[in-house]
Amino acid sequence: RHIQPWSTTSSTMGASDASRPGLAVGMAAAAVLCAATQLCVTDAMAVAADTPYEVQPAAQGGGASAPAGLLFTKHQNYSTNGFLANFSNPRDHFRVLYPHLSDDSCGGYQQPSKAAAKAGCLFACNGSPFKMGQPPTGKTCLGDVISDGHVVEEDPTRHYPGFGITKSGNFAMGSFSEDDLKKLDFEQLLSCFNWLVRRGTMAVPSAGGEVAPRTVIGTDAAGRLMVFVADGIERSTPPKGLTMQQTALWAQSLGFYNAMNLDGGGSTVAVINGTIVDHPTCIDTPLKCERPVTTVPCVMP
Repeated sequence: RHIQPWSTTSSTMGASDASRPGLAVGMAAAAVLCAATQLCVTDAMAVAADTPYEVQPAAQGGGASAPAGLLFTKHQNYSTNGFLANFSNPRDHFRVLYPHLSDDSCGGYQQPSKAAAKAGCLFACNGSPFKMGQPPTGKTCLGDVISDGHVVEEDPTRHYPGFGITKSGNFAMGSFSEDDLKKLDFEQLLSCFNWLVRRGTMAVPSAGGEVAPRTVIGTDAAGRLMVFVADGIERSTPPKGLTMQQTALWAQSLGFYNAMNLDGGGSTVAVINGTIVDHPTCIDTPLKCERPVTTVPCVMP
């Protein structure tokens, strides 16, 4: 359903690339794309450099009546597999799903594959950080959550940045104040952990750290929605997956212009038409299993 043929590519980026902040994409790449396609990142779509968030018009490759335009590709790097979903027409197709309590707030858990099948998603993945080990009626979402224009959760601590789409059709990502949320008027929003790529520049300065499966959400320079997941196993010797900087470098090399880090580890999973396409590790061992989570980024057909 609206999926271009699967293709497999290999990346050749290595540890030495950590010192190459302009790797693969950046402002120069955006300028080339602009000249070739007229899909340009202009001052009108970006906010001031000192603002803690970015705003970018979502691509409309055919309008609301056209399909989402999924191109799904498999990649290999850092001794693991990565899976990239790129949507050429995301504006009217992106949603945030969440597990509902009786008062429509966020509580309990849901497996992305089951949530995607119920909602009819073309593509879905795991989303925000969340509270684990809560009872079925317990509050589980962390950070701000907006689904189909409904403010599900608003976090007064402003601890978590977010990624979402506004009612006017702009992707917005970064840290938002209460006033920002009102001004931007989100249709969909979920919380994230941190920047990986911002305006084409890799945003994780330090190498090393935890190696784990990863989930990334963001945009390319033309406003196409991009989602990337990387396989891994945290409880192996040595652990398999990516460090945070490796995640950022790989995302940058794949064409992310802006990229945010979603929940990862045993939560990481990617689903197309109800079928899991990566290797999730819900208990952080080699066993393939899907972890119940809270928010689920969903792209409708």
